[in-house]
Amino acid sequence: MPARKGFLTSLLELVRLPNVFTAPSDVAMGMAVSGVALTSSHTALLLASACAYAGGMALNDACDAPLDRHERPERPIPSGRISRTAAFAVAAVLLALSIGLAATAGPRPFVASLLLVGAIVLYDAVAKGTAAGPPVMASCRALNVGVGIALGVLAWSAVGAAAIVFAYVLVLTLVSRFEVMTAPRPYRRAVDPQSARAELARHAGTQFDPHIVRQFLAVVSNYYRSFLSKAKRAALDLPPTVAALPPLAAFRRRGDQGPFTLPADMTRQLCSARPARG
Repeated sequence: MPARKGFLTSLLELVRLPNVFTAPSDVAMGMAVSGVALTSSHTALLLASACAYAGGMALNDACDAPLDRHERPERPIPSGRISRTAAFAVAAVLLALSIGLAATAGPRPFVASLLLVGAIVLYDAVAKGTAAGPPVMASCRALNVGVGIALGVLAWSAVGAAAIVFAYVLVLTLVSRFEVMTAPRPYRRAVDPQSARAELARHAGTQFDPHIVRQFLAVVSNYYRSFLSKAKRAALDLPPTVAALPPLAAFRRRGDQGPFTLPADMTRQLCSARPARG
């Protein structure tokens, strides 16, 4: 029987400690593109970003506790190592600390931090699982960059950097959903790529922007077809006795319609989808 994890270990797991260090780098990038040199005097602002990320993770698990009880029972709250009330308290303390630390850097970082914390709460408590979820999630990362930009000059180059981060995270949420569906989990088997692709297409316009879904599926489909074409050419070069084996013979007869190809009815549905307006 595995040893029970202590409270401190469970708390660090709750706030995703290994990932916390990715947040201050956004602030550092924002400072760089706005013309501010990173010095030790900016430590409080970097800590503010780390606290915002950690608080957001704690709030995420607190809000997802009923779902995690069935899908992720190993997490700190459903496993009983941390209560849901304690997770909400940890989230509140960390998010408040984030705002307080940002305030020490000046009024503009303070306002940016307020917007960031507001976006985090909005995503965890309301927007997750809706059409607004991916844009709000992307806004959290862009606003985190904005905390650093707020220290310097608000130039077009700085706005562009935040916009790139926003677009990157917006697409990443879709890729992440596909990866989660096709990877095996302790509570369920992996979904086959064809079903995962159909699931993304089904939610285009409700949970995901249909334009992004179309582009993502097109990229994956083209990659698969390229791989299949090369594999088929390699199979044709095999000696006849080997190529005649049933699995390889079936592979050679196969068309280029792979698991990422949309059926005609799903293609029409996806092409007619429009972003949901809330």
